[in-house]
Amino acid sequence: MDGLILDETKLKNTVYHIITSEVKNTHLSELILSFFNSRKRFLFGQLTFMHYHIFGGKREDVYHLVSAIELVTLAIDIFDDLEDLDNYEEPWMQVKHSISLNAASLLLTISQKIVYRLSNEWNTQLLNIYQDYLIEAAEGQHEDLLDWQAFEETCLLTIKMKSGALTALASACGSMLASKRVDLQVEKYAYQIGIAAQLDNDLNDLFSSQKTDSKIIDKNTLASIFLRTSTNPFAKKLLANIKKGNFTYTEEYKQLLLKSGVVAYLSILKQTAIQMAITHMDELDLPRDHIEILKDHLIYFK
Repeated sequence: MDGLILDETKLKNTVYHIITSEVKNTHLSELILSFFNSRKRFLFGQLTFMHYHIFGGKREDVYHLVSAIELVTLAIDIFDDLEDLDNYEEPWMQVKHSISLNAASLLLTISQKIVYRLSNEWNTQLLNIYQDYLIEAAEGQHEDLLDWQAFEETCLLTIKMKSGALTALASACGSMLASKRVDLQVEKYAYQIGIAAQLDNDLNDLFSSQKTDSKIIDKNTLASIFLRTSTNPFAKKLLANIKKGNFTYTEEYKQLLLKSGVVAYLSILKQTAIQMAITHMDELDLPRDHIEILKDHLIYFK
């Protein structure tokens, strides 16, 4: 099947037209565009675009929906960084935070306005599911900020609500715009892909020299809960070193990570989510070749 890859030039042109048309303040519109143009990849927009075409969509104005999804996920990234006070290399963290907060609020409004127009024209349910997933993602972020999740089950639920809901947002909106109906299998596998993606990020963070500080245990994450409750002597040693501030990325640290069991633990959870996603994909009411294309793009890609 051709035409599954998002044309980033078209997306950028569409976003430029939307922002310059909707935002009359030149400084604000330029600021928002600078935030948008700093993004290296458009993963959520690609999800929307691909699902739209896999489910039979043909219209070029899908780029308006893709723009809405990219703008709202940009807003969420800004809110997330402002709330967590991290990722200071991002452009919205390098200006006055109140200005970034205002820009993110505007992005939410513009995104909703785009979806409202598409919903009125094509499918009144589109706006409803868009809002439902955003509410769920906000609730997931609230749980993450409270940091009350002390068990594996509550951690996974928070990840599902926070990351899974955004993956479901992008996927379900794309398929609904094309098919005019809600496909629950899309939602089910999208949640699992979102969980797997977050677990992959968590694994990468463990080995990142940019993340080597006590934050690995300061929050209730799957990794920190595993290390605190494990009887593995290497896990205990790793945890003790972190608490003492002996936390630098060395070969010894890498070996402790591997021997502690935390890498294997997160990898198993990730693979479990992937297998669940594959199971739900196989239940889609789509031609087999379409399902395999979805798997190629969402599961087996490198």
